[in-house]
Amino acid sequence: MNFSIRLITTIIIISGFFNLGFAQSETEITSDELKQHVGYLASDDLRGRLPGTKGGLQAAEYIAGEYRKAGMKLLADDGFQYFEVVTAVEAGEGNFLKTHDLDAELHVDFVPISFSKNGQLFATVVFAGYGFQIENDSLKWDDYEGVDVDGKWVIILRGEPDEGNSNIPFSSYAGIREKVLMAKDNGAGGVLFVSAPGFNEEDQLMRMFYDKTTADAGVPVFHIKRYIADSLLAASSYTISSLENRITDNKSPFSFESEVELDGSSEVIHQKVRTQNVVGMIEGSDPVLKDEIIVIGAHYDHLGMGGPGSGSREPDTDAVHNGADDNASGVAGIIEIAEQ
Repeated sequence: MNFSIRLITTIIIISGFFNLGFAQSETEITSDELKQHVGYLASDDLRGRLPGTKGGLQAAEYIAGEYRKAGMKLLADDGFQYFEVVTAVEAGEGNFLKTHDLDAELHVDFVPISFSKNGQLFATVVFAGYGFQIENDSLKWDDYEGVDVDGKWVIILRGEPDEGNSNIPFSSYAGIREKVLMAKDNGAGGVLFVSAPGFNEEDQLMRMFYDKTTADAGVPVFHIKRYIADSLLAASSYTISSLENRITDNKSPFSFESEVELDGSSEVIHQKVRTQNVVGMIEGSDPVLKDEIIVIGAHYDHLGMGGPGSGSREPDTDAVHNGADDNASGVAGIIEIAEQ
């Protein structure tokens, strides 16, 4: 599922109705009925039922219609409980990175990371290797030892030393959000990620995508091109390529402070859409159990057309993600239970 809030179709049953087991029904749940529901909800016409899209609304309307036919009481706004969800992020006009001799261009030289905090920082730059601070039975590595990053910009290499060597257990610490939180814990004011040649020879900027949470990292975070990082570290005579080689060859951290002052500002805009849960109720009749409630639910939204950050197993494929078992089949069961 590609959103932290799943769109739910819910039956609220006031207890007493089932206090002695399921009531007898004149109809039965059949495979043909289930197949009909799944066939519609997972059809190409609904284009993956992404929240905030026409297909997502069509799915909700279909479920509400089936509830009406079953004689259920629709709650909220005729069965729809409306709310907003974030579906994407984009860079605003307030993004910049500048020094006395550098004025970087957005989407060409740098891009904000989706969970960057909006804000501005004017501070010196520190190179902090891979941004690790690890001490366990199998590994000790501290990129923050001997450097003062308090309130400063920290340049961090993406990935891990000796990329692809599974014998060194860095992988669980190598995520960009994990590295940002570590930098913040050490007092960093902002983070600049850069791709060394061993990680990404083409030095492509990361694409912005919503990473399923609205919480920002607490500091501005950017991905910058190698030549921008080389410019910021020019006084040290090191380049990102030579630093990668040094750390990998020596198999040990290497960090240092730069005298360069960088002025940077981040603005990440969350794109929101209106969507809805679908809620129906079957009232019970038992006078003792009337205040008890049973809730039965299933999520009806899916991944839409996929894409980076969607949760698709093929994120580079732009195609209808039908979601028959995620979760049209569960919704079909809910509809038939409502009818029974």
